[in-house]
Amino acid sequence: MAGIPRAATTERYGTRRRCRNRTALRRLACLVVAGAATHVPPAPAAELVVGEGAAYPLPSAAAAAVRPGDRVRILPGTYYDCVVWAVDGIEIVGSGEATRITDRICQGKAVFVVTGNGIMIRGLVLTRARSLDGNAAGIRLEGRDLTLRDVVIEDNQDGVVAPGIAGGTLRIEDSVFRANGTASAESPTGAVRVGPLERLVVTRTQFTAGRGESVITSAARSTEIANSLIEAVPAGRGPTVRVEGGLLMEGTTIAPGEGPRGRRAAVLAVGGDGAGDLILRGNRLAGEGTLLVNWSGREARLAGNEVGRASLAETRDGAWINRARGLARAAYDAVREAFRDARRALKALLRSILRGDEAQAGALPVGATSMAMGRGRGVRRGGRRAVRR
Repeated sequence: MAGIPRAATTERYGTRRRCRNRTALRRLACLVVAGAATHVPPAPAAELVVGEGAAYPLPSAAAAAVRPGDRVRILPGTYYDCVVWAVDGIEIVGSGEATRITDRICQGKAVFVVTGNGIMIRGLVLTRARSLDGNAAGIRLEGRDLTLRDVVIEDNQDGVVAPGIAGGTLRIEDSVFRANGTASAESPTGAVRVGPLERLVVTRTQFTAGRGESVITSAARSTEIANSLIEAVPAGRGPTVRVEGGLLMEGTTIAPGEGPRGRRAAVLAVGGDGAGDLILRGNRLAGEGTLLVNWSGREARLAGNEVGRASLAETRDGAWINRARGLARAAYDAVREAFRDARRALKALLRSILRGDEAQAGALPVGATSMAMGRGRGVRRGGRRAVRR
């Protein structure tokens, strides 16, 4: 710029830059203030107190009012109640063994039916679940990601049941399972039974006086058992623990069960979807039998386990027989299902003929039509009613 000193030019443009910077800062400050004015902070989590003289006389009353993130505190007492916990992210807290929920089941399933996700239950007793079909549970998990801590599951037809439809993780910590299961039930029962969850994690937990077929039955992709005590079922017919997926068991004292088929197994591993590694280390086998009966077809890694002289750390004895039985069972089921389909088709054909519905009869397979005509004595063609001679 001719005629303008360099220093003056620098001062002029520096002033413009400062002005622009100040304007930008003012705009940013306005945006921050506007955002703060329009932001509504979330409501703080509430604590709902259950007990005599409290706002909620029964746990089920609190369950109807609880919101995500809330805590339900159950005061000492015996509550003849059952609850469906359907809200996500809540915590249910008792006062240890002084808090007992007993003698009622919801939906014909369990004392606590958990359909919400990310729930914590700690410090209480769930007991005396009974139903006519013999498999009422202390807890039934139908949601995802449940943690049990310092709970007592006692004297139920089933302890904790998780069909695994929603996946997720069941975590059991510092808990006690006593006298769960029903020896006379038509379907298997036990202390813990889970379907295809992602993970079953059991830590520092005791299982005693079981009455079902096995103590733990897991079809989870990964089962982890650590620093626990697992007694065998005195009158059980199965192994103490049965897994279909991967297994990591360490630092655990476990007694062998009677099964499978008289083999006295502490752990039975069978094949399953997404089956992972089998790792057993630092465990103690309490009694004569086999620590691991391996029917999974996978290699197991065992290290540092304490097994008596008359016992085995691992065996695959009976694996091929079990595999043959499984194939035979699958073939039988397929044939039975095909027979049922054919019988349903035959019944539909006969009904259509007796109704005179020629269009529906013509749409059925030719083979099924011939079969029906061969067996349907006294059935005349032309859509007329059957006349027996």
